[in-house]
Amino acid sequence: VFRTDGYGDNRGGLRGSGVVRVDRDTWRVTAGFAGSRFDHAGLVRKVDVDEGRLDLYGTHDPRQSSASQYAYAVAHAGESSPDGSWSVTGSLSRRSTLLRTNFTGFLTDDRRPGESAHDQRGDLLDQRSLGTTAHLEAQARELVGNPISPTRWHVSAGVRGRLDQVDAVSLRLRDVDGVPYRTELDLNLRQADLALWSAAEVDTGAVRARLGGRAQSFLYEVTDHCAAQDGWFPGIELDDVNCADEDRNGVRRRDATRTAGGLGFAPRGALTWQVHPHHQLLASGGRGFRSIEVVSLSEGEDAPFAGLWSGDVGWRWQTGNDKVYADHRVVTFVTHVNRDLVFDEESGANLAAGSSTRWGATATSELHVGPFREHTSITATYAAFGDELPPAYVASFSDRQPGALVPYVPVVLGRSDLSYTWTVKALGLRHGVAGTLIGPRPLPLSEWADPVFTLDASTELRWRGVEAGVAVTNLLGTRYNLAEYHFASWFPDQSGTEFPTRIPARHVSPGPPRAVMLSLTVHPAAM
Repeated sequence: VFRTDGYGDNRGGLRGSGVVRVDRDTWRVTAGFAGSRFDHAGLVRKVDVDEGRLDLYGTHDPRQSSASQYAYAVAHAGESSPDGSWSVTGSLSRRSTLLRTNFTGFLTDDRRPGESAHDQRGDLLDQRSLGTTAHLEAQARELVGNPISPTRWHVSAGVRGRLDQVDAVSLRLRDVDGVPYRTELDLNLRQADLALWSAAEVDTGAVRARLGGRAQSFLYEVTDHCAAQDGWFPGIELDDVNCADEDRNGVRRRDATRTAGGLGFAPRGALTWQVHPHHQLLASGGRGFRSIEVVSLSEGEDAPFAGLWSGDVGWRWQTGNDKVYADHRVVTFVTHVNRDLVFDEESGANLAAGSSTRWGATATSELHVGPFREHTSITATYAAFGDELPPAYVASFSDRQPGALVPYVPVVLGRSDLSYTWTVKALGLRHGVAGTLIGPRPLPLSEWADPVFTLDASTELRWRGVEAGVAVTNLLGTRYNLAEYHFASWFPDQSGTEFPTRIPARHVSPGPPRAVMLSLTVHPAAM
């Protein structure tokens, strides 16, 4: 059980969880549950903070919150040996979630055709879902050929099936009393997912190669309980334009059902070449896909997968003895997605934004020298849109043109962890320090988010079965932003204007201030 008041306004919460597990030689069963309820501050307008109308750790709308309940059971059976392995896994889970967010304040509730006159009623968005998932997966790996040959061949194959049923609702709430006034989304989704895969691997000692592929089918059945939104047309007398029960052709039901499906094939290969006792060349590549949100599916449509392909080439240097171990890697990569997704503040969801390509490189370093441990990684990425952008996306974001940078993708990410362990008689001590760097991130409308650097530190003391520690996060007390966005909003109490404005403003989610945490752990078996 965990409870906190959080830092700043509207950040308190409570959560609890439990798990039970039974293990035997070849099988195990795990079951658990979890529940939580948290308030959250959402985003704050940077100009309101800079001009003193709102504290950085304040909130524009104190009704923003989240809640979830989750229960699951997982059964697993399997065996492994030098010659092969097999496993079967099945699971059943049920999850409910609630998320209330207000990104734009009082901006999206313009009068629609057919509606009576009204003022802005508020943009608080209430998103709820209840989902049940059943999953079954089986796989096997087998050594083929002569088991004493220096060249070893393995073949593997598997099958996976998954069923999902989800009820999802998205509502707009009135600011004055929290009552829903508009349905943005109300649907029931049933999805069946079946995948078959196989792979072959050969290892000669100097070269290891793997080639495989996955065939996967998706079947959807969507019942939309608010199929006719903005159903006004000339001549109709209608005040409620939301979930209309009449259209140009006459009376209609408010709901509609449609089915769709699709089939995809994803091949992939990987190669490791030991060119020197301490040096390896690495290469891999393949094609993949992911399903797109189902709201836009039409009857009988070939499910619009987001196709993607990726490739990477790298070098690895590894060496070690009783005193020193080192492992360094440099990998360059490229990834192309033909239907990328970008966050949209008005709907509180991701919006289809056309194709994009990411180029980049990652360097990692791991070093062990006696009691000293170091692990560092840094990634540089250049992400840009392709030649085809959906007209609706370009209309909403005027600077999103072919070749423009994809919003919110950091140019550079870095992380370094250092630790030192030593003993004094029966006492064991460990000291650690970690630094995190998030580089500038492009934002909509040609803006850039500020870079972020934080430092954490910890010290642990262990005597027999008792371990005590102190950890400090954000050691330097840096005031930084976990997330930054750039869009228009209007909150009358802080925005400094008497009427809604469409002028974009920077919106931020501040990172937590310095925190000091004490811990005490008891290991009964070691006492």
